[in-house]
Amino acid sequence: MKTLLQSLRLLAFFTILTGLLYPLLTTGLATVIAKDKANGSMIQVNGQVIGSRLIGQKFATSRYFHSRPSAVDYNPLPSGGTNLGPTSKKLLESVSAAKTEWGSTA
Repeated sequence: MKTLLQSLRLLAFFTILTGLLYPLLTTGLATVIAKDKANGSMIQVNGQVIGSRLIGQKFATSRYFHSRPSAVDYNPLPSGGTNLGPTSKKLLESVSAAKTEWGSTA
């Protein structure tokens, strides 16, 4: 019975430590050190959030270098890759279309 009580006390201690105190401490430090990044690196126009610098989004402006390709057209619900291999004709067509869209000659 003594071992069970010790185990339960340790479980409670580490649950509070790693599930509550550590996340609060790291979030607090991140907010103080790098407020913009800790809050999601949001992009605002006229005070309205229009996106994030960290999340792949569809855009066609030269303001940013280029967006990341998305197998699900930037819809987060059916997330996942295409699972197309290097010999896939569909992958070759997709890459060719992306190169054409971005004006690449490589």
